[in-house]
Amino acid sequence: MGAEDGADDPRPEPGDLIIAVNGRPIPEYVETFTPWVVHSTIHGLYWDIARDLPLRRANVPPSLYEETLSLELERPSGERYTVVLPYLDSAGLEVPQPEEPLYPGFTTVMERFDFNVLLPDDGRPLILLQWLDFEDELIQDVIDLMEFAEREGLLEHALIIDVTDSSGGSRGASPTPTSHSPAKPSVPTTRSCSKLP
Repeated sequence: MGAEDGADDPRPEPGDLIIAVNGRPIPEYVETFTPWVVHSTIHGLYWDIARDLPLRRANVPPSLYEETLSLELERPSGERYTVVLPYLDSAGLEVPQPEEPLYPGFTTVMERFDFNVLLPDDGRPLILLQWLDFEDELIQDVIDLMEFAEREGLLEHALIIDVTDSSGGSRGASPTPTSHSPAKPSVPTTRSCSKLP
């Protein structure tokens, strides 16, 4: 392995900032792709743009993409470097399912379209709410949740809400910013949201 096969190329580390994508600085990249991202909040927009960085979406004009994904990054030290990655056909990819349970030590006690409720196996006064969506069933789902919590004596328990797999949705979202409340794009980083062990 050597420089000719990329083994000596710089590798992104947690905390490195993505400052340009395919030659476009992040503000320009966000402005270019915003019309092609369905979103209900500015935070949802930034989340989806960051999530879709390695993808070539079918609803986006092909002319907005390059043949490869080129990311210019900056380390906390100020050092800048570039990483070039291929776009892959997702149809040919196999994503292995995790063998370990997502929340070891917890048991699912309630499942709804918008969320799952899990309780710790050791009896700690704790509720883990895995939030999945905000859709038409939301109001009834929350009513069911409150009735369940009251019936099972859970209202005084500590609550952890995991929204890392939430798809957002059309219910309960705050309005999008207007020209009177501009929002600046945040800079994507290589950091990711962590889940409970």
